[in-house]
Amino acid sequence: MTCERDGRGSKNLIKFCPLTVHVLKRSKMPKPGFKTITVKEHIFSKYYEIYKKAKKERRLKDNTSFSGFVTGMMQETMAKYEVFARQAPFLEKIAIEQERVIIKDNKRDRIAEVMVRNGELQCLLDDKTDCIHIGFVYSLPEIYMVLKKKGGRAIAKTKKMQT
Repeated sequence: MTCERDGRGSKNLIKFCPLTVHVLKRSKMPKPGFKTITVKEHIFSKYYEIYKKAKKERRLKDNTSFSGFVTGMMQETMAKYEVFARQAPFLEKIAIEQERVIIKDNKRDRIAEVMVRNGELQCLLDDKTDCIHIGFVYSLPEIYMVLKKKGGRAIAKTKKMQT
């Protein structure tokens, strides 16, 4: 059996055996009001897996598209970045060592140490578990690796803060 172009001279119809496929004219992409970005495949895959999981667990509205999901995550990240940027001139991370984070408090011109004690973050400068230094440490993505290793209430606290 041989397959060839549709004998009617149609440029938009290609016949494959045993399937006929209409070739659509390329529409203008993206739609007005949208922009296209390019991301690495492994990043796309991670976001798509998170999207599928959230959809399966019904944490998303049924009509939420992948594009809408990613847009929402980008907006959330942007909001966190803006808050972080406002505090950045006052606080800066110097180091993360095993169970402690060292922070430079430029407002008070002091060094603050935040440690994991009894399963929760403790600021040694303020001797508190809920000061600005603790909030700053929670904004550092690297701290979650330390907290995961230590377990305890610090992880439970971060989960409560995120919900």
